[in-house]
This record gives sequence, structure tokens and C-alpha cells, in this order.
Amino acid sequence: MVPFVVPIWAKLSQRGRTQRASESHTFGTRCAAAGVPLRTIQEWLGHRDFKTTLIYADYAPSQHEAEMIERAFSGPRSWD
Repeated sequence: MVPFVVPIWAKLSQRGRTQRASESHTFGTRCAAAGVPLRTIQEWLGHRDFKTTLIYADYAPSQHEAEMIERAFSGPRSWD
């Protein structure tokens, strides 16, 4: 039997407001650190004002960091 997968936001809506806020902040932080555009994070978290989403800007990789990561992982892979 395939387990039923519940979207993250449905799970969060069943919990208390404080826990939802904490989990959504963790989600937003991890998205920013992974390079998800801030505009996308704004939509996913339902922020009306972009200023609310800007708290995640510190976690987003800079252009220089993104280039370093791209160079580090874009070379030939030994298992191919």
C-alpha cells in the first residue's frame, strides 16, 4: 500500500500557530539557502509584502557563492 502523502502546508494548518510559524520559517530559510528565488519563497509562504520575505535574503547564496558551487559540481562525475 502506498502511504498517503500530505502536502506540508496541510500538515502545518493542523498545528498551533507558533509551531506553524517556526516550521514555515525553517522552510523559507532552507529554500533560500538552496537558491530558491525570494519571489518564489514569497509566493510559497503567502507573504503579501515582499519586505516580510526579505528576512531570508541573508540565507540566499551570493552570486559569487553560486558560481563557486556551480563550478565545484559541474565537472565530470567519476561514476558516469
